Amino acid sequence: MSNRRPANTTKTPLGPARLGLALALAGTLFVAPATADWLVTLDGDRIETQGPWSIQGKLVVFTSPGGGLSSLRLADIDVDASDQLTAASQADQNRPRAVPPTREATFVLTDNDVGHVDDRLRGSMEDRQDLAEEARSELKRAAAATEEGVSVTDWDQSFDDNANGVVVTGRLENRSRDIQTEITLQVLLHLVDGTLAGRAPATLDREILNPRTSTTFKATFAGVLSFDRPDFEINTIPLLPREEDQPQQEDPALP
Repeated sequence: MSNRRPANTTKTPLGPARLGLALALAGTLFVAPATADWLVTLDGDRIETQGPWSIQGKLVVFTSPGGGLSSLRLADIDVDASDQLTAASQADQNRPRAVPPTREATFVLTDNDVGHVDDRLRGSMEDRQDLAEEARSELKRAAAATEEGVSVTDWDQSFDDNANGVVVTGRLENRSRDIQTEITLQVLLHLVDGTLAGRAPATLDREILNPRTSTTFKATFAGVLSFDRPDFEINTIPLLPREEDQPQQEDPALP
């Protein structure tokens, strides 16, 4: 029995002796703070307190979890049950917790797995500017290369009932300064997930193109009902001008 509260309080009304003891304790207006942090009412409700509660006269005074000072009638509190619940709660809090076993690493990251900054980028600001300018030049050269050859300038699709599949038509243009010969075109159709839906050679109206000229093409895909995007594989053999046809540079006049 805890000495921080009056004699046992049960769910039955207080007897004369217990009531007298309670009144005697009430005359002190103070009881040593209890170490419990739970209260149990006679109805079985559980009330958590912030810190210990104490019995003051006919009241049980405690601090609510929100920090406010509260009280309940002593006659409504089962003190024994409150002590037992508090002791059980404290025992659970003080019980040693099992340390989870150390898990072995399932993935080891080494220095070789980590990307590193190019050593050239560790230089001065001028060096980094030179590298940036070099990258821009590469992009310009790549863009120019796409315009100096034979490429598909536009395309369209339709459905052929006889072939029970799609038909891709379009136009090829020679954007170079050379005559392009033996032109071939392969059309590849892809689905949304990148899967190849079909591949077929295209028929061309002309297989030789002079500079800045174009021709039409057509590719039929029997059994292919739909696709997401096409790709085009173009092969040509440029006919370079003869050396004597190329403009000659004049030698600088000798002094």
